[in-house]
Amino acid sequence: MRKQLLYFGLSGLFFIFGYRYPELAALLAFAWVPALLLVNGDVPLWQKLSIGAWALLSASLSSAPQWALATLIAWILFVLGKSLWGRQRALLAFIFLILSAEALPFYTAWPKNLTLFLAEDFYQNPFWHPWLAQVGFLGASFQLLFISLLSNFVILKFQSQKKWSWLLLSTIAILLLIPVFLGLSADGTPIVLSPTDENFELLAIDRFIARLSLFLAFFLLLFALVRKLLPKENADDRFT
Repeated sequence: MRKQLLYFGLSGLFFIFGYRYPELAALLAFAWVPALLLVNGDVPLWQKLSIGAWALLSASLSSAPQWALATLIAWILFVLGKSLWGRQRALLAFIFLILSAEALPFYTAWPKNLTLFLAEDFYQNPFWHPWLAQVGFLGASFQLLFISLLSNFVILKFQSQKKWSWLLLSTIAILLLIPVFLGLSADGTPIVLSPTDENFELLAIDRFIARLSLFLAFFLLLFALVRKLLPKENADDRFT
């Protein structure tokens, strides 16, 4: 139980400090790590659902008036479908369900203030604007979520094998340094608007990632539903 409380505490702190203080926005790259670690453990379902709700409540209170309802729904679907997808498809589901939640207001009537944009706080610091101008807000969110996944793998490997994966650590370092390099090497500061801004328009890369995420999220949810409805002996276990 002590480990679960640590995960709950860290998940809240990462989101609170990451959103409350723009200079600490890089913490958002690790904000989902405690929740992912808990989900991979042998704990009751309510704890797996609760840590996501707690983390997103912490984020919402720190980034008001944004409320993470769409992201919370994505987390619930991920937790409920994880065992049906298998390990590899569950990794895709985690990323693309959350990205779909961020894309939802731009393709439906879903209100923007009921969606939490993971990269939102980076827009408050002009240093990150060259990076955001290149990858868009969804590309930035994808990069942050991918770092969380890799960090989760690093910790799980250390827990099981008592050694660090230097390949994964190096990849995480590169992903973290890319925005810094773009910020330091930029000739000027491009003007970028936050996705919460009324005049915000999707970049081409945002539209690509949004459509890909919505398609994959729909496909993965349909796959999970089919596996749930099929008799276990008829379920296809390939690639799981």
